[in-house]
Amino acid sequence: MVHKLRHYQLLMMFALICFCGPTVAQTSGEELSDLVGRVEYSFYAGDSSTLKQAIDALEKAEVTNGQKAMQVNYLNFGRWKMAQLLAERKQGGDAGEYADKCTDSVEVKKFSKKAKAEYEALQAACYAVLADVRFVRALLYHSSMESHLEKALKLDPKNLQVTFVLAWTKAYREPSTPETYVALKQSVSAFAENAGRLQDTGWGYAEALYLQGKTELAKHDALAARNSLERASVIAPDYVAVQALLKQLTVR
Repeated sequence: MVHKLRHYQLLMMFALICFCGPTVAQTSGEELSDLVGRVEYSFYAGDSSTLKQAIDALEKAEVTNGQKAMQVNYLNFGRWKMAQLLAERKQGGDAGEYADKCTDSVEVKKFSKKAKAEYEALQAACYAVLADVRFVRALLYHSSMESHLEKALKLDPKNLQVTFVLAWTKAYREPSTPETYVALKQSVSAFAENAGRLQDTGWGYAEALYLQGKTELAKHDALAARNSLERASVIAPDYVAVQALLKQLTVR
């Protein structure tokens, strides 16, 4: 009798193992934050290989329903930065593929207002890249970009990432206009107000400073440009584009 009971217990355990399968470890919020940090810094370093690895890891991450918005936005941030990096290297086809994935429709009803705003801003950024690499449909992509930006600003106008993307899209399309410089200064100022709590600023601070410095250099304001670029270098020491402009200022 005991032998039969033991045999039954073993069969039940085996059935449960077969039914449930191996457990998959969920990715923590801290691990997701680490991955988006890798995305940002590999972009600054111009390291497309490490950037791709971080994007792949974000795609495969197993998350709770409460972390879904974080995963989606971090993943789209990575796709945007990869698309931008490839577009700058004149690899328009590959850039378009990453930007396309970024603009794939996602259910955002359960996202917080902040997460929805950042989602819309990232959509706008990816449409800006698409307009750059696919000239035939540029007008359509620009219209989509403006629509998503408008939604983002309505949802959370003071969001640091939203104000950064607004400035970035202006700098990407019209780098020399006064409106672009004003938008960049506003973005940098918003980031600076949170500089004492660097973890709260999220992504974009170093790039905002870089773009501001680049604009100031184009305006022949070398002193202001150096200040902006050195601040960017403190945040991201391996930022290749920043180091190139600082070197350019040094040889002047």
